[in-house]
Amino acid sequence: MVGYKVWLAAIILACSAGVSAAPGADGNAIGGSAVSALDNTPLFGVRVEVAQAQQVNDMTRDPDGVYTLKVPTSIKEFDLRYVKDGYLDWVDPKITNDQDHQKRPVARLVPKLGLSTLSDTKILSLAVEASETGKRGQELSATDKQAGAVLVESAQKNLKLILNESTVDSTVHTIVKASMDNISKFSQTGD
Repeated sequence: MVGYKVWLAAIILACSAGVSAAPGADGNAIGGSAVSALDNTPLFGVRVEVAQAQQVNDMTRDPDGVYTLKVPTSIKEFDLRYVKDGYLDWVDPKITNDQDHQKRPVARLVPKLGLSTLSDTKILSLAVEASETGKRGQELSATDKQAGAVLVESAQKNLKLILNESTVDSTVHTIVKASMDNISKFSQTGD
């Protein structure tokens, strides 16, 4: 009887400890962190999600802004989207899901309130990055409309924040506005 209780206790303990399958068996672990682009302060509460499977997500944790995802091996290539209120979205595109325990580059999120302090060159760089995200979303829509829409939405959000929150000269403003209009046309037609 004592042996049975020990065996039962061991099973209960193993189940409550979260014993998992072998690495990569049902997905590959992906990890990283998110910081503020202005001062490299770790950010907690950033939603990190796989654009192609938004149910695969995590929130960065305090105090070091880290996250861990388990991406199903059936998803061969994916895009990570980092979202936090008050910040521009950040996208890590075209990640190949071919290894377990993959470490991603640090996501550097720009606070919208910090946009007014950035140079025109940096603002233009952020606008180009947003445009690239929109372009990736457009490409992705050919095979995965939902994932494409997620990236286009991030691009539109970022460009709108850049236009509304930054103080750029008229030339940069015109370029950013043209990028936003181009992405908006795509999202309205779906082509």
